[in-house]
Amino acid sequence: MRSPCLDAILQAGAHQRLIQLNDYFLFLKGLNITLTSHCTIDLSVICKFDDVACKIVVYVIDVYDKKDWSQNGSLWDLTYHISRQIHSHLARPFVFYVLTIVLSIPRGEPGLPESRRPSRRPAAMATLVCTANVISALKTFCRNYGASVVRSAQVWPQYPKQVRIVEVGPRDGLQNEKVLVPTDVKIEFINRLSQAGHQCVEVTGTVLFVSPKWVPQLADHVEVMRGIKRVQGVSYPVLTPNLKGFEAAVAAGCEEVAIFGAASESFSLRNINCSIAESLKRFQDVVTEANRLGIRVRGYVSCVCGCPYEGPIDPKTVAMVAHAMYEMGCYEISLGDTIGVGTPGSMRRMLEEVMTLLPPHVLAVHCHDTYGQALPNILISLQMGISVVDASVAGLGGCPYAQGASGNVATEDVVYMLNGLHIETGVDLDKLIDAGNYICKVLNRPNFSKVSCAKTKC
Repeated sequence: MRSPCLDAILQAGAHQRLIQLNDYFLFLKGLNITLTSHCTIDLSVICKFDDVACKIVVYVIDVYDKKDWSQNGSLWDLTYHISRQIHSHLARPFVFYVLTIVLSIPRGEPGLPESRRPSRRPAAMATLVCTANVISALKTFCRNYGASVVRSAQVWPQYPKQVRIVEVGPRDGLQNEKVLVPTDVKIEFINRLSQAGHQCVEVTGTVLFVSPKWVPQLADHVEVMRGIKRVQGVSYPVLTPNLKGFEAAVAAGCEEVAIFGAASESFSLRNINCSIAESLKRFQDVVTEANRLGIRVRGYVSCVCGCPYEGPIDPKTVAMVAHAMYEMGCYEISLGDTIGVGTPGSMRRMLEEVMTLLPPHVLAVHCHDTYGQALPNILISLQMGISVVDASVAGLGGCPYAQGASGNVATEDVVYMLNGLHIETGVDLDKLIDAGNYICKVLNRPNFSKVSCAKTKC
């Protein structure tokens, strides 16, 4: 049986607003309703606050019944006021949705005393014309149905239909390997990854900011960039630490670059010899020049869950650095658990904080598998709306400046998991395994992908 609240909203012709704000329509958890032949709204996982959501609705409407809201400021002012009253800034989007419904009821609405009707409607809600007593329906639902629906509904996580994998094996994977890989082997390795169906392969990094002996694997970045066979539709970003590195990458034919910062002051000082604030200023020069030349910039934030020198990292710091990079012009921010200490719990807390400032579609995750938590961390990220994942074929890599950092999550394992979830990646798993085995043979090291080992009996 459909709830009276849902009937009221559908009858009110407000389904378009409901579609736009379905992520905040928390109290209709468990209901899957097809509104039109072209639009299915899945509300089965939309109830982060459980029965608290029902209490919030009742609280909002009771406050409305007692006060003239037109005298209390703007819609956002009311939202913040109520959020403070219930001691939850995370509830603001939900509170805002309830208010838009409440304040959109036009004058002359039957069932509301004149003194309790809003004296004016927000301009943004002018097109939302309700013909049902939504307030009454909301109360009825929350008091009679809400809590039981929330407690009894079975929740299935929602995942993106497609995930873009950023293959970081040639750069992040090889930079920490002791065996110096010949340039022609790197080129062949990158070509195999392109042929496996990757949309993005991070090929190398410029080392003009330090002596090449610090990261010898990247000393041949120019030769690598000029030697690879570029596939249409595949991007080949280069890690660039500063303006000189950016200029070198552009001279080698680079069409996309990446900058890398950290959420840890200590790590930033040891990794790129400057503070977080100094690094952001340095990056701005790169981004400004890149924008002038029409070159896309991707941003990395390291140590988002923990630092080898400082321990746990405050998620607010991660959010601040990520937001600063995005504001300066990075089209995407990759959040890196550099030493692999994150768990699904700490990953969720970090992402929740970052998502108060940035939407999930501009975020990616970069997980190391030191404690075997990379796949669970990626899974929880997907559930939170992330659809871009960094990975390294054969589990190559680590970080030369982070003691104890083991390899990245193996791309083969990520693809296998995503295939099992029916999530499209465009990556051919067999060709990917071949590329991983190829480079491992050159490095004379085992393939750390469990999927690769299972399929090839390594």
